[in-house]
Amino acid sequence: MPTGTLDVRALLHPTEFSRLVIALSASAVVFGGAAIAVIKSSGLTGLVEIVLLLGAFGGLIWLSLQVYRSRLLGGAVRVSEVSLPELQSVFDEVRARLDYHEQVDVYVLDKVTGGSLMTSYLGTRLILIEGGLVAELLGEGRHAELTYLIGRHVGQLKARQQQLQPILIVLSVVDSLQFLQIFLAPYFRATVRSGDQIAAACCGDIRATVLMMNRLLVGKDLGPQLDLRGILDQAAIVRQRWLPRLAQMFQSQPHATNRYLNLLAFFARVAPEEVSAWQATLDEATANRLAAALGAVPGGRW
Repeated sequence: MPTGTLDVRALLHPTEFSRLVIALSASAVVFGGAAIAVIKSSGLTGLVEIVLLLGAFGGLIWLSLQVYRSRLLGGAVRVSEVSLPELQSVFDEVRARLDYHEQVDVYVLDKVTGGSLMTSYLGTRLILIEGGLVAELLGEGRHAELTYLIGRHVGQLKARQQQLQPILIVLSVVDSLQFLQIFLAPYFRATVRSGDQIAAACCGDIRATVLMMNRLLVGKDLGPQLDLRGILDQAAIVRQRWLPRLAQMFQSQPHATNRYLNLLAFFARVAPEEVSAWQATLDEATANRLAAALGAVPGGRW
């Protein structure tokens, strides 16, 4: 594992700032126009009432998240130096490399959708990891893969931390209202890609990163058998057809194939020697298909 604190800003996805500007601009236009309309019809009192209502709505979501966290505390294993010291050690390593010191609760459950997931809302940060996945990655020789798994979530939190906290609070509340999802979702997708890139830099091993992505895509048994050419072809179809692109517009998570290829393009951009060494271990058809896919990426970015 590489040592030293990472320069997180250099690892952010290049579209993150522009998408943040779009999200803030859309929110300002919509809520500014709504505020003017309310003041004209109901006066300043009406506007204050609506603001209080929105604040109460955000508080209700925060409260429900606290109840959920309490349920986790009673029904799942919270990661600590006592309960799961090896996992806690990797988590501490990643936090140190990213210089991230905010409170994050990590829980291990029997089943977690997608193997792992992260929730962040108004200062409450939860990372859930499936127990079977943890058991696999705590085995000998899997440290880099576990580092990537933890890093993709902590990296996303660190990416969002680069923005002013009041801005994130506003975006979180607005995002929970859903009706501006088309403007806010691109920013959150960019932070997910940033988290992937930060995690890849923490891991420092393209083979381990690809193995972990394969595992998260199709599971433990099929992951080692997954053919890279199939993913590259599928990702090309997803990018070319308008319906998959339209479907992603309203999602806060990018398509899995897009995340996969974004990581490959990221490694090709920042560590071309490692990509070349990895390509040399692939069969000729797969290596050629990978080179063609990376060559087709404008500016080396997905």
